[in-house]
Amino acid sequence: MQLFKSAFTVKRQLTMGQKDTRAFGSKLALLFPKVSQEFDYLFSEPMTVVTALIQNRSSIEVYVVQKVPMFFAYEESIYPTVYFLWKFPDAVITLPTTVQVYSRIINGSDLMAPGIVNVAEIGKFEKGVPCAIRTTNNDYPFAVGQLIKSSIELAASPHGKCVRVFHVNHDFLWKNGPRTLPPNVMLEEEIEQCQSSKEKEEENKDSDAGQEENQSSSSPNRDSAKFLAQALKALKGLGPSQLPMFANVFYGSVLLRSVPKEDIIDVRRTKYKKFSRFLDDLSSQGIVELSSEKGAVKILSINKKHNQFCELQKASPGLEGREGAAYRAKEQHAGDIVAPKLSEKYGPKAKLVHLIKATGIHANKNTVFTMNEFREHVTNYVNISGLKRDHLIYVDEMLSNCLPRDGEDGPKYPVGSTIDWRTLFHILAAEQLQPIYDVTYGDHFVERHKGPIPNIEISTAFRRGGKMVTLVNNLEAHQIDAAQFAHAIQPVLASASTLNFGLSRMVGAQVQVQGNHVAKIQKYLIEQCKTNWPKLRIFTNSADKGRPQRLA
Repeated sequence: MQLFKSAFTVKRQLTMGQKDTRAFGSKLALLFPKVSQEFDYLFSEPMTVVTALIQNRSSIEVYVVQKVPMFFAYEESIYPTVYFLWKFPDAVITLPTTVQVYSRIINGSDLMAPGIVNVAEIGKFEKGVPCAIRTTNNDYPFAVGQLIKSSIELAASPHGKCVRVFHVNHDFLWKNGPRTLPPNVMLEEEIEQCQSSKEKEEENKDSDAGQEENQSSSSPNRDSAKFLAQALKALKGLGPSQLPMFANVFYGSVLLRSVPKEDIIDVRRTKYKKFSRFLDDLSSQGIVELSSEKGAVKILSINKKHNQFCELQKASPGLEGREGAAYRAKEQHAGDIVAPKLSEKYGPKAKLVHLIKATGIHANKNTVFTMNEFREHVTNYVNISGLKRDHLIYVDEMLSNCLPRDGEDGPKYPVGSTIDWRTLFHILAAEQLQPIYDVTYGDHFVERHKGPIPNIEISTAFRRGGKMVTLVNNLEAHQIDAAQFAHAIQPVLASASTLNFGLSRMVGAQVQVQGNHVAKIQKYLIEQCKTNWPKLRIFTNSADKGRPQRLA
């Protein structure tokens, strides 16, 4: 039975103390002796214990390090996740299987004995211990489960169920982590083959295309600087729990995903020519530490105190990230606190795109506009189509398609009916708009996110022994670093603060402060962090839960 095939609910989460972490590490060292020396490095970061309620109402404890689920406890046993096994693939017994069986296991089946390849080469194993499953073309597991047959039983009776599968790649436990892809043993040359083939096509085109290619290749220093800035920014975002990481995983799942498609630089256009040479150059400068394992390059550590990262924060050539934009904005304001600005915008759905195009304006699914601009588009369409009838709007076929349907009875507003302006705007906004928000520092655009702007939530809760704590959520959605905020708030409140990672339904880490400091934290956010009052939401333990509380 796969435990995380459906979404689970977080019942509670606690940060383990140092004593509990050491005890847990000793227990893991006995369970996984092959990687016992790695646990000191793994537990250098705080570990959070998340109690998850799965679909059959059973409680499972998930152990999370830096937002990455590493272990889970089920039926008095501890099992590693695929994220842990991708770092340490030899931690448990691994059973090879075929690609055909892989698809069945991903869809919910257990592993049957006939699906195991080369049983004799696996060696001896006991019944009831954790195990992993991999395909014959990849040394890294995609599933975790429990052996229900020993090697002796399997040799005597090679049929029937052999492994109970609990956790697989792409299930909801995997989705609760960074969602990286499983590594495979790829050579660096294969990484370059995965890149865009446009350069090769342009080399075989006419002379005009060749001149453009020469112009782009005549400035390798500029492309090299931009590629370096993109890679450094991606490296800076990696936490200690995500290392070691294979180079191909970093390139495909981290670097390429952190850069807009139109800004991706092909490494062959740079002075490095190959990604492996680029990593060697970073290693020679002392920025990263590399190793080679089974023909694949692995990033072991990152020196984030290197001068290159300091220069990146001040100015990134061709790259305007959050740090660079914030730095430039602060320079312009000469020491004033520069708060990020979050602007509400909207994207149209397909039917609204057709309506906007009918007014002569070019629009597509990536078009972004404000609420006022949306109202202008609708008003222009009504005026151009001649649909205005005094204070009412005549509904034509285009408007009828954009308005909701009344079940199986057809359109709620059929062609020929009328609707007032206020109702038209309200219904179209609810039916045809998708919320989006932009983050800017001063006049400098930083990034864009889908969904409404998350509120900063401040609430109180009780912990063991009846102690009250104050919880602050979604700080990082407003570009407030949770770790820096937790450190800065301690002398102000004269209370200890910690961070909780890996929690669902919130952006970034949660700040937990000892005691009830709702009003003081709210005041600090408004005065020191320049947070807008409408985006603060206070939750209390009284009957008016969820209602924002104003300062006295």
